[in-house]
Amino acid sequence: MNSIKKYKYWLEAAQYDLESARVMLAGSRYMYVAFMS
Repeated sequence: MNSIKKYKYWLEAAQYDLESARVMLAGSRYMYVAFMS
């Protein structure tokens, strides 16, 4: 995997995790948000 592919993979995973944390925060799932952020 070259550097560009690694960066794109990391970016997609980070965006997914941040969106998951936002959804859990909106649902008052604070314990899980602490681990996702």
